[in-house]
Amino acid sequence: IDYPSDGKHNYKYKIRHCFLADQHDCLLDPHNAYSVYDKACKYRETVLVEDLEELEHKTPIEKSLLQNGIRSHLVAPLLNKEGEVIGILEVGSPHPYELNSFAELAFKELLPLFNLAVERSREETDNQIEAIIREKFTAIHPSVEWRFVESAFNYLDNVEKHGKKAPVEQIVFEDVFPLYAQSDIVSSSVTRNRAIQEDFAQNLELIKKVLEGAVKQVDFPLLHHYLLETDHRIAQLKTELKSSDESLVMEFIQKEIHPLFVEMARKDVGLATEVSFYQSQLDPHFGVVYRKRKDYEESVTRINSALSDHFEHEDERAQRMIPHYFERYKTDGVQFEIYAGQSLLQTEKFSNLHLRNLRLWQLLTLCNVTRQMETLKSELPMPLSTAQLIFVYGQPISVRFRQDDKRFDVDGAYNIRYEIIKKRIDKAFLLESEERLTQAGKIAIVYATDKDREEYMDYLDFLKLEGYIEDEIEEVELERLQETQGLRALRVTVK
Repeated sequence: IDYPSDGKHNYKYKIRHCFLADQHDCLLDPHNAYSVYDKACKYRETVLVEDLEELEHKTPIEKSLLQNGIRSHLVAPLLNKEGEVIGILEVGSPHPYELNSFAELAFKELLPLFNLAVERSREETDNQIEAIIREKFTAIHPSVEWRFVESAFNYLDNVEKHGKKAPVEQIVFEDVFPLYAQSDIVSSSVTRNRAIQEDFAQNLELIKKVLEGAVKQVDFPLLHHYLLETDHRIAQLKTELKSSDESLVMEFIQKEIHPLFVEMARKDVGLATEVSFYQSQLDPHFGVVYRKRKDYEESVTRINSALSDHFEHEDERAQRMIPHYFERYKTDGVQFEIYAGQSLLQTEKFSNLHLRNLRLWQLLTLCNVTRQMETLKSELPMPLSTAQLIFVYGQPISVRFRQDDKRFDVDGAYNIRYEIIKKRIDKAFLLESEERLTQAGKIAIVYATDKDREEYMDYLDFLKLEGYIEDEIEEVELERLQETQGLRALRVTVK
């Protein structure tokens, strides 16, 4: 069976069990016009060819069928209730005339059964696609789906009363507790810039070698100019890499040096060999040396993937403790946020016990992920470390689903403070110090009140007894951040 979209959906249906599945991506391709498949779909009729060898006008389709040993062939369109083609059914034989008009009559009796089977298959595919879209591509987390369903029913009621201009009610969850945590790659910007520097430096050294050989073999004054320019750029790269340097060096290599090399290779056979070797050292996609950056990017990708998998797996456990909203974001590392509270629950009861349980679960999760990242480090093309952070916000907040962004955000001016602090603390320094709060292999727990400190000291004592962390618990104060002061932190080293 091989069938295209029915027009209601933009995605394709594919159940490929046909003779030419490995040779033709689409049996109804315009290049195969008037083939047996094309005629069957175009005229909505069964097409019988008793011997393909005797066909006067063979398209690539008929030729492929013959190459596959098919001599006698019968193909029929499968139609839905509206008469649209939803599939193709075919039968073939290696013997000419084995499929004839008698076989065609029996074949037609089977078609309604296949029509029904394909329709059911399409419906199952539709359901699976919609489930995947809900799970993978929208912000409607399963824990709060009940509230969106409720809102949809209310909207339908309003449409009946007020017409299509009826407003969609706002979805707000009040008095929920946020739990924010992150596992970020240490010094990611510095490491990335260093990788860029090393790649460009190697690229320019390769260019310099070709130019030094060229000035000895070809009388071309411009070569001396570019040799000096290359030396100058190498010297610049050894000192620092400014934000504008990346694009300038890339432009110099690709728009000035590479056209020059093409011209030199055309003029001299010996230079053509050197230029060919130079080109073999370049990344085929980016057209420059791209080794250290590739190692960095692959390492970041693997870290992000491992972190995401770990957090999502752990959240499945936490959801069984008490349903809550969970969202994660990938940057250079992974952040995840939880909202938990009574307003998020349709039937269950939320208590302070659930909140404490989630906070301890979050802390244990970061301990385990710190260990996992240390193990993964030795397997990466570029060894990178992560630093872990928890932000404790003791007051409940309100969150609103933003229709424009299709995501939840804090609601109201009072709650904005939480969002501001959350976005700034990971880059914070200790008070009157040049030391960053977040450190490799450690967990920093930022808090504002003594009550929060006492709660987390209790958890940390438990973690020490269980062998998760070292005995020393650092108590530090953060530098004053914009609009925020007096924040403190507990910092521990994971065993």
